[in-house]
Amino acid sequence: MNPHTTDFLQRLEQTDWFCNCGRPFEPNDEVVAVDTWADALEILATEESDDARMEGRNELTVLVASQQGGLTQWNIRTGELQPLVGRLIREKLAGAAVKARIPGNASKEFQEVLEWDLLALCMAHEYNDVTCSRYHRLLLESYLGGRFPCGWVGEVPDEMAGAFEVGKLAVL
Repeated sequence: MNPHTTDFLQRLEQTDWFCNCGRPFEPNDEVVAVDTWADALEILATEESDDARMEGRNELTVLVASQQGGLTQWNIRTGELQPLVGRLIREKLAGAAVKARIPGNASKEFQEVLEWDLLALCMAHEYNDVTCSRYHRLLLESYLGGRFPCGWVGEVPDEMAGAFEVGKLAVL
């Protein structure tokens, strides 16, 4: 495992997950504030949010593939990281403070999105010489900032060039 990935996983482990959810913050050109978990879970399930997650992963895959031999180790690295990410999520979500912050109706889809996002961020760290997209940078800032990046508001164009220039990340 790349030392950048190890460092990222340690930072995630040290982060007080979702501690700032619901607290006010200034939205900007890249982020729209979501006020409640109910709204966050609704945005999480939108087609735009699904499209953004898929486009973010596709963008990362294409960037890695453009490197010499980039995808050769992709499945191996993903296979090594997936259980680590799954364990971290289970441990963090089992913590009393985090449990108290998350509504009881947070679905299996919520956990799947966490795994999808955090695994993508790990893979971006594994290939640290790949320039991450605006999307991945915003995810990273949100999770490490104790917030929940619940989805995407706005269009996600199909072509990669400029995919995340339109719209904003929705953050609780």
